[in-house]
Amino acid sequence: FRKNFSGSSDVIFPSLIMSRSNVMIMEFVDGDTVWEFVERYKDDAALRNRVCDKGITAVCQMIFEHNFVHGDVHPGNILFSREEDPKLVLLDTGIAKRFTRRDHKLLVDVLGGFIQGDGASAGRAIIADSVNRTSIQSHNASGFVKILDDMCEKAKSDQSFFDSIGNYVTIICDGASKHKVMMNQGFVSIALTTRVMEGVALALNPAAEIWRIANKIVMKVKAEEMLGTAASKKRFEDEDEELRRNTFTRRGTKKVPP
Repeated sequence: FRKNFSGSSDVIFPSLIMSRSNVMIMEFVDGDTVWEFVERYKDDAALRNRVCDKGITAVCQMIFEHNFVHGDVHPGNILFSREEDPKLVLLDTGIAKRFTRRDHKLLVDVLGGFIQGDGASAGRAIIADSVNRTSIQSHNASGFVKILDDMCEKAKSDQSFFDSIGNYVTIICDGASKHKVMMNQGFVSIALTTRVMEGVALALNPAAEIWRIANKIVMKVKAEEMLGTAASKKRFEDEDEELRRNTFTRRGTKKVPP
């Protein structure tokens, strides 16, 4: 994490002091919890909004650009530094998630489809992945695709629809259950991570435009995938090889240093 964000002045990952199989000691960072920060700057909406945007950007970069995601994001692992220009502090990085190229491409394709208002392509990508992993055809593939397409059509008339990540998570999971589509666990875990960050973002700025911030990052990565740049291919080849070599815990996540 520290390497990935070495060029950023907006987020802090405390340095690792010591690590054992059952304990991790990290650098102490003096900071406010989410609610302390909101109370401290309750009269400075502009500052809260800036910090909110930094947090959304950092999480999107972890998911889409770095493909290395904090696996235990919750309010207890989030602080804001006590300085003139507060920074997001992410604690307890002992659990991290990295996805194979196939799963990461699915994630980008699905969210890219939503952002472009193409729910049908997102639905077809999810179904193709489900069939690829289970060899079981959806009970009603066209019905599932229509649910996602209708969702995107609704978003076109309601510009705030995708600002609530919980909206699309609920609709997709309900549709998958109804039409017997097996959701990729990578997509579900990322949806949960972003749902937590959505709650934090909205606490800082109730009018936060989450998807408008995510849009640039998602589309940048999608463009790189389409162009198939050598750097992008090499990065995923290295990451896939590392995933094959390493042993994962029974929770499905790897214990790693920050």
